[in-house]
Amino acid sequence: MAVLPCSCSRNSGNKNTATNLFEQGMRQFDADSLVEAFNSFLMAKTLAAENNSPNDEFEASVYLALLYEYMGHSDSAYLQLKRLPYIEIEDSNPNIQERHYSNQYYWRLMGLYSYKIDNNCEQALQFYDKAIDLSTRLYPNDTIFVYTDLANKADILRAQGNHKQAWEIIDFLENAPLLQYGMYRSQAHYVRGWLLYEQGDLDGAYQAWEEDEKYCELNNMYENQIVELSMLAHIDSLRRDIDNYFVHNSRYHQLYQQLRGTETNYHIAMVQEQNKLFLERQAHLRQRTIFWLSAALLCIVILALLGLIYYLRKSAQTRHRLASLEKEQLDSKIERQRLEHELMELRMRQSQEELDRANKDNIALSLQIAEMPEDGERDKYLQAFEQQLRKTESALFRTLMERYPQLTQNDLRLIGMLQLGMTAQEIRSLLNITPDSLKKNRYRLRKKLGLATEQNLEEFFKSIKSTSN
Repeated sequence: MAVLPCSCSRNSGNKNTATNLFEQGMRQFDADSLVEAFNSFLMAKTLAAENNSPNDEFEASVYLALLYEYMGHSDSAYLQLKRLPYIEIEDSNPNIQERHYSNQYYWRLMGLYSYKIDNNCEQALQFYDKAIDLSTRLYPNDTIFVYTDLANKADILRAQGNHKQAWEIIDFLENAPLLQYGMYRSQAHYVRGWLLYEQGDLDGAYQAWEEDEKYCELNNMYENQIVELSMLAHIDSLRRDIDNYFVHNSRYHQLYQQLRGTETNYHIAMVQEQNKLFLERQAHLRQRTIFWLSAALLCIVILALLGLIYYLRKSAQTRHRLASLEKEQLDSKIERQRLEHELMELRMRQSQEELDRANKDNIALSLQIAEMPEDGERDKYLQAFEQQLRKTESALFRTLMERYPQLTQNDLRLIGMLQLGMTAQEIRSLLNITPDSLKKNRYRLRKKLGLATEQNLEEFFKSIKSTSN
């Protein structure tokens, strides 16, 4: 879903207050210096809480949540907002450069996470209605915000099954005069594609998603683009269009790896900025200690013996504090080394995942080829497919056969296809069985594995793989 960024800086004074830190963060946010902005907002929120300044704390917390969302940490963003008491900030100055839009972002993000994390469509619609009402009331000339929230609302209506209202919104947005900032247009194309797909119009959905790619790249709508590339590859597979399938599938994996690497780098940078903030506060504490030491030395000169006793006492306290600071610095160094080690392990895992993905792509290609011969040749291709599958998921099959010796070859074949992420239609097509037969096979498999009704079969295989590696 779309979370509209904006340019919204103010002039600030010279004092190092929570408001000034927030304004500094806004300037860094506008300049796309997200890590520096994160540090400024974090300090502003901390200082606002210490000085009992709820308005500054609210605005800094909302923008921290927005940065968490940009960096791929939706759970952290939602946690920020759920613990945050809502405050309506006076933001009606006609000069657009004076606006922060904190209240608007609050309702938009709450709507996004109610839908995305809590899967609560009704509550999400209420939040988006509040965002639309706020935009209409406070920013009547900023149509782009209303259009963005309407596009997000249409997506939720679609997910809720209310296609009629969703179509009304999408038709309105696509027929309205095009605004300069077109993120809402990308979201509208994205929802249109899903509406057509769910109505069975694969050609229309395919065209809508292909047209949306230029809007996605222009407005950095990478999450929508990943979903669209995945669906385009899926439709290519249904059409047996191998050339376009590999084009869309390759672009999907390339963009996925790019976003994952960016999120990892942002996460490390955020941890480093938090550590930097901690060290700065410790440096401030050290400066205060030095100040009191100077005062103690002055007292020695003026008060003689009393000053000497005071100095010795403060010296002992200072040594203890310095020792604590050195220990904290050592702990910080160890933590940085640990993060570097985790990053190295992550890169190694990514390399392994790329190898596994290449193997699975080869298997997927074997599956498409295996569907082409007549029935008399099907067994030969199916056996070759199973042998390749056993090599790719050898650890999983070995563990399953050890723990569940009652599993048959047909059970293991079904497990392998589920591991490839194949749809029910693809499995039925390959095995040449009816939908009822597939349901019975899955039921018997769950019974042999001793799974409860609510336990997910694919999640169970993932847990087996993690323990067998």
